[in-house]
Amino acid sequence: MPLFNQIVDSLLKCSRCRMALLPVFVSVCLTAIAASAENTVTPQAANNGAATTDSLSARLDKVEAFQARLEKVSPFIPGISAYASVGYNYDEDNTSEFYVKCARFDIKGSLGAKLDYRFLFDFYKFKCYDVRISYKPLKEINITAGHFKVPFTIGNGRGPLTEEFITTPLVIQRLMGFTDECGITGGSGRDIGVSLTGTLWRHKGLDVVSYALGVFNGNGSNTKDDNTSKDVTAKLSLRPLKGLELSGSIYHGEYGPGFMRRNRWSVGGEYAGSVLLARGEYVAGDTGGRNSDGCYAQLGVKTRINLTPLVRFDSFTSDTDVDATERIYSVGLDWHPIKHLRLQGNYSRRTFCGFSGENDRNQFHFVVTAIL
Repeated sequence: MPLFNQIVDSLLKCSRCRMALLPVFVSVCLTAIAASAENTVTPQAANNGAATTDSLSARLDKVEAFQARLEKVSPFIPGISAYASVGYNYDEDNTSEFYVKCARFDIKGSLGAKLDYRFLFDFYKFKCYDVRISYKPLKEINITAGHFKVPFTIGNGRGPLTEEFITTPLVIQRLMGFTDECGITGGSGRDIGVSLTGTLWRHKGLDVVSYALGVFNGNGSNTKDDNTSKDVTAKLSLRPLKGLELSGSIYHGEYGPGFMRRNRWSVGGEYAGSVLLARGEYVAGDTGGRNSDGCYAQLGVKTRINLTPLVRFDSFTSDTDVDATERIYSVGLDWHPIKHLRLQGNYSRRTFCGFSGENDRNQFHFVVTAIL
């Protein structure tokens, strides 16, 4: 017995042992109580116990029936998420302001194995971003109709939660419907139309060759068409290695009642590894006979504390026949201190080569995003 007592004392002094022995202790106590109850049960108590057992069994049957009904409808219950971003912007052109970047409510769901939908709405701007329905008869074919991102360039597919920097690259803003060279403003790289996407070759879990084709109004986000022509897009993506994407895309269209030419093309690549993030693209366009081009390249390094330092170079020339180029040199931090919080900070040096009336200037952006 003294040896047994010494062993017990040693185990109890160890916190891990106490936690391990706790379930055993509780189990022994419950067994002892149950055994004592069995030895002292009266006939009346036995009858009451039987009635209680029957009542519990009936309740359990109801719970199981409800669970079965719930399992039938659960595939159709939509996933709901939301996020809101607020920030501060300082620009040496006499801009200093706090602002609300977005407050979005996202609903995604399915109406079966081959049909799904998405509804993305910004309550602050009171504006619809995504309203679409997708039908997937095969892995190689996905038909989407509604209002959604135009499949042009890699960068245009990014959003507030997936773009590492606070702002979209300059060349995508100017040639993809954000503040477009053709005059479209207030857009978000979205349009109303139909797209056909899919994977042509899948190997070891990688979509090695995938494509995207689309037909759109060509007049920007949430805007009715003002001519009878439709804009066409095509994108081809190659993923030879995990995390690596090489992509090329074209956009052919006309805008305005005068059917002015609006053509674009792009080529670029992206690598998203466990530590290194890199993305770069070259985009060129013909807007009513005026040629524009630009590029961007950015690099980020993930750390163990979910903090990603970033650098990016932006360049855009509105008219290649005129020696006037706008460039932005940026550094930034993208930090997720906890799961539902994101903090971003960017410093940019904006330069204007060949512009009259524009001075080089510094810019600071800070954004806080809450994710539900």
